[in-house]
Amino acid sequence: MARLKRQYGSGCLLKRGKRWAIRWREKEIAPDGTARRALRYETLGPMSRKDAADILAQRLAAAGSSRAPVRSRVAFRTFASEWQAHVMPMYKHSTQKNHRHILEKHLLPRFGDMPILEVTRQEIQVYVAHLNQAGYAPKTIDHMHDVLSALLRTAVKWSHLHENPARGVDLPALRTVRHRWVLTVPQAARLLDALPPLGPTMAGLAMLSGLRRGELFALRWCDVDTDNGCLTVRQAVYEGRFDTPKTQAGVRQIPLGAAALQLLADCRARAKRLDPDALVFSTWSGKPDLAKQRRAPADLPGM
Repeated sequence: MARLKRQYGSGCLLKRGKRWAIRWREKEIAPDGTARRALRYETLGPMSRKDAADILAQRLAAAGSSRAPVRSRVAFRTFASEWQAHVMPMYKHSTQKNHRHILEKHLLPRFGDMPILEVTRQEIQVYVAHLNQAGYAPKTIDHMHDVLSALLRTAVKWSHLHENPARGVDLPALRTVRHRWVLTVPQAARLLDALPPLGPTMAGLAMLSGLRRGELFALRWCDVDTDNGCLTVRQAVYEGRFDTPKTQAGVRQIPLGAAALQLLADCRARAKRLDPDALVFSTWSGKPDLAKQRRAPADLPGM
């Protein structure tokens, strides 16, 4: 009787003494980025033929459950380069700068030469523990984890991974390192008196309105509504680049009191440019004053 030929890709049970082994094929992405079918071999140990056949069936089901490759042997460094080129430009400029710094200084030295499939949840947990023991602040570790998770989330979308291994990693508890402080009225008055021309207007408006540094330097005269006593935050500027605030909640309307309105009125009386799109605080050429923005504290404490 003719022996039936085993169907290609159906897997194979192999008896190795008292142990069983299985062999099957599954899709993978090679280091050069091409898709191929790779032969897998796994030793199972002593068990019944039925149990070995069940495990083989599970491996075959996983290999054939979708058209997407099961494994990706593309190096983390190679994938990170693609992510920087095609995904990172979707982020705001300030976020791109921060992500690029974390990627180049921390993530690539640690994971760069590893195939992306070997960046497992356990590997990430070991790295987090190392950062914690090295004295990194919990918030810094959280930022590094966020960047790594964003990259691996894209790896899932692009079929290099089935799940994001950064999810479920235990992180150190976030804690407040620097306590927020608030100026008293006398302290605020002394600060404003000590500032050079234009400084009192900028610092005073920041304290009275709660505007962030980037929002303050992106403020335009069309954003100021003196009739209704308010201003509208529509933009923020970072390193000379204007964009919308980071979150939708950042686009907001802020009521102004009499003191803030007086500061803006005095500023308008001195201003050289009063067209609606002109910046309230700018250089002589009408551009954002980057020098003042760099020197200004990130958040002036309110009164």
